[in-house]
Amino acid sequence: MTDLSPFLASAESRHTDARILEIVLELADGDESRAEHIWAAPTDMELIDIFVALTDRGLDPEALKWDRMGVLWSRGIQEIF
Repeated sequence: MTDLSPFLASAESRHTDARILEIVLELADGDESRAEHIWAAPTDMELIDIFVALTDRGLDPEALKWDRMGVLWSRGIQEIF
């Protein structure tokens, strides 16, 4: 079993679905410092990228918890489209 990176292992304490953190880390090209920044203060484009990546994986972004962005974070993104 592979150990999770500290960023991914923090999903529970962040009250954020681990699948969101995985995508955030991918957007940051594996750079945990950059991933922290994206998680804390994503740009509109980063939010859209996260939303698209989740839907491309067959996931419902609105059903995934991301306390930092509020309960209906993905609805806000849909309005950007």
